[in-house]
Amino acid sequence: MARPARSRKVCVIPKYTLFGAREEKIDLVGHNAEEKEDRRVVLSLDEYEAIRLIDYLGRTHEQCAAHMGISRTTTTEIYERARFKLSDMLVNGKELVIEGGSVALCDGSENCGGGCGGNCGNTTEGGVCVVACNTPCSRK
Repeated sequence: MARPARSRKVCVIPKYTLFGAREEKIDLVGHNAEEKEDRRVVLSLDEYEAIRLIDYLGRTHEQCAAHMGISRTTTTEIYERARFKLSDMLVNGKELVIEGGSVALCDGSENCGGGCGGNCGNTTEGGVCVVACNTPCSRK
C-alpha cells in the first residue's frame, strides 16, 4: 500500500488558473469527457509553486524543497512533471488548468520565505528577502 502524499507548502495561489491557445478557440462544449481530457492539461498547485519558485524567482531545487517542506528529489520530480505539462500545453495547443494537488496554504505566520508578504523574518539584501518573494521585507 502506497504511503499518502505529504502536503506541500504553497504561499501563492495563482491569480489566473485557465490558459489556452488563442489562434484556435478550444471549444469543449458538446464533446465527450475523453475528448475534453485530451485537450486539457492539469497543473497541480504544488507543480505551479515549483515553477514559480525555480523558474520565476530563480531559486535552486534545494531552496524550493526547503520552502515546500519536501525533499530535493521530490522537488525535482514535481518540477520535471510540471515542465513536461507546460511543454505539452504549448506544443500541442492544449488548455492549461491550474488546480488541485496535495498542498497546505501558508498563512504568512511561519518563517516560510515564499510569498508571505515579506514578513517572514528571513535575512535581507537591500531590504529584499533573499529566500523568497522579492518583495520588500519588514526586516532591514
